[in-house]
Amino acid sequence: QASKDIVFNAKETSKNVWKIPVCTDDSLIYAKRNQSYLTTFDTNVILNSLEGQLLQGQEQVSLQFANQADYDQMVADVVDNQARYHNLFSHYWDNYSGFSYGLLAETLSITFTNST
Repeated sequence: QASKDIVFNAKETSKNVWKIPVCTDDSLIYAKRNQSYLTTFDTNVILNSLEGQLLQGQEQVSLQFANQADYDQMVADVVDNQARYHNLFSHYWDNYSGFSYGLLAETLSITFTNST
């Protein structure tokens, strides 16, 4: 509980009261900890990351990219090379008939799910 003897002055403002340190450590990002954070577009790395997630029995698999250009390339690749993703997912998802995917441009992420 706040002390009752503190006087509040609505006209007084304070700036730069706290110095917030710069934090460049992003090692705790979920995608980095789970080998699904990609710093470059590389088909083999992408397929290996997805396969690793599938081997863990994940019903939905995701990738996050470090930059816009690689994310855009991934989005185009899913459309242009659907067969490689169908081939991978069909080996791991039961009753597979196709996949769907969701894009989250704000985080440069793509998530795949079984369409069944």
